[in-house]
Amino acid sequence: MTQGVNYPKGLLAWGSEWGFDKALQTLEALHVRTGDPRYRTCPLLRDWAVQPPTF
Repeated sequence: MTQGVNYPKGLLAWGSEWGFDKALQTLEALHVRTGDPRYRTCPLLRDWAVQPPTF
């Protein structure tokens, strides 16, 4: 992602820095508020919110 779209960090680096638990809470709140299926969370993000991976 860093080279393909010129992001300063990759998506996993952003998630790790920001906190996968915070990302999960934000997406779940958006899904509840809007009902939009694009905000549904995947099982892997739920797992990482509990036990963050090491890269």
